[in-house]
Amino acid sequence: MPNANLSELHKSVTSYHQLNTNRQACFNRINKELDWKKFIYESTYDSLKSFLGEDLSIQRAINLSIQIPGDSSSLLSAHIDPRSGDSPFQRVIWLPLTNAYGSNSMFIDSPTSGVRSTITTSIGDYLLFDSNCIHGNVVNETQETRISLNVRVKSWFAPDLGDIAPDRAFGLYYEDFVMTTTTLRGLNLYKQAMK
Repeated sequence: MPNANLSELHKSVTSYHQLNTNRQACFNRINKELDWKKFIYESTYDSLKSFLGEDLSIQRAINLSIQIPGDSSSLLSAHIDPRSGDSPFQRVIWLPLTNAYGSNSMFIDSPTSGVRSTITTSIGDYLLFDSNCIHGNVVNETQETRISLNVRVKSWFAPDLGDIAPDRAFGLYYEDFVMTTTTLRGLNLYKQAMK
């Protein structure tokens, strides 16, 4: 599909198995070959630091989601991330690579009113949201595929909950993302004092 519109990906998919195999291959290439953390930093850091502070850790691998029309196998039912072991102190960056609207998008419930909103975004937009809000998706009933990336970021000083969810520990799931000079100096002095 050279020069193809990503929202038409479903036209070249012959099975859900093929779709998942291709999604996994793309996931691996994105995480091995692209400097996606630099892109995340350049496009979202100003927003992130207003919520989480200047020193940040980030999920080690960025996730790739593909939701083709009529595919119920890729549903992500209503959930909050901490129920699966993620930190309740994180934010999720959701980056659609296609326009997202209606049933090919995602929904988020308001934390105060519980009102469900469907997210509408254009290519190049991103959404930064609290993963403690209920969110998920429904069967895509549009005529367009939605492709998106998502990654979790938290304050470097947020508690590491690896003792509760070992697969979400710092070093396995999260890694250093942004460290200010002040924090680096402080950590250095702390290490020296602990000797």
